[in-house]
Amino acid sequence: MTDEEFSDYAHEAVHELMALNEKYHEQFKISDYERWFYDLEKGTLTFSHEGVPHVIAAIQAIGSLSTRTSSWLWAWANESIPKEMSNALLAIREFGQKNNITRLTQDYWEATEDDGWEMSAVATRLLGAKGVYRCPGESGYLFLLLTDIYFVQ
Repeated sequence: MTDEEFSDYAHEAVHELMALNEKYHEQFKISDYERWFYDLEKGTLTFSHEGVPHVIAAIQAIGSLSTRTSSWLWAWANESIPKEMSNALLAIREFGQKNNITRLTQDYWEATEDDGWEMSAVATRLLGAKGVYRCPGESGYLFLLLTDIYFVQ
């Protein structure tokens, strides 16, 4: 795959992700919940209101963007992320190896927030996920792939 072909592929994936994210935000009223919490041990992202969980998403970690170092780190290379929370992402690395796409195979590289969204969009497209949630932290963002999402009964 040429750089131009990958750029087109990623651009299409970003637009697909925007539509998916809009759909799950509307369907599950994500912005109505004052709190969210991810649990990498359980593989869940929970949205709650007044301490009551309302929506749960099954997740895989995609990667993190450091705003301090302006860098991207794929989840499979992040020692603080349990391996079972990034195993699905190894398919992204394999796709990158097969198509000679360095950003999909290199563990760590200089990046912007737009790059984080682009890598998340490519992951969403390749893995058929439901969307992405970007979790802010003290020094950047953790991007989570939503593999399933549902209301708490």
